[in-house]
Amino acid sequence: MFHPSIAASYEPQHRLFKRTVSMAFGLAGVFWLVMYGCEWSGAITLEQTRLVRSGQTIIYFVLLTLWGMEYLRETRRLKAVWQIAGERVCPPQEITADHILARASWFGILKPVAFGGGTWLMPVVNLIGLAAAYALIIRQYARLLFMATGIAA
Repeated sequence: MFHPSIAASYEPQHRLFKRTVSMAFGLAGVFWLVMYGCEWSGAITLEQTRLVRSGQTIIYFVLLTLWGMEYLRETRRLKAVWQIAGERVCPPQEITADHILARASWFGILKPVAFGGGTWLMPVVNLIGLAAAYALIIRQYARLLFMATGIAA
């Protein structure tokens, strides 16, 4: 939908962010199957299941926060393009990077966009959030592995 001058920098970031968040949700979801599989097979007790399960909430909190913030920013981006298109009386696809330079920072997801630079604030927040989510997911799998194998963590 965006003009190529915007899409070239923005859309690869958008796809990568969407893919990494979706993959994190997938890993967090598969954890439930692995955890209950371990419980049903007798590898961990019900009490251990409850203990491990309690760590899942923060993962979903981080991922849903990242997803929600990006959704709100996406809405803001689209509204900005539509507003400028309305002011210029042209289709939104004709709005170029030059037209949105004042709002270029809104288009940075994992790094500032090439056409306007802008602030690193939201890209850093997104990167830290993704790193935290993946670290928490890895920690959950490690905790489950340690409990199932009897290794002290």
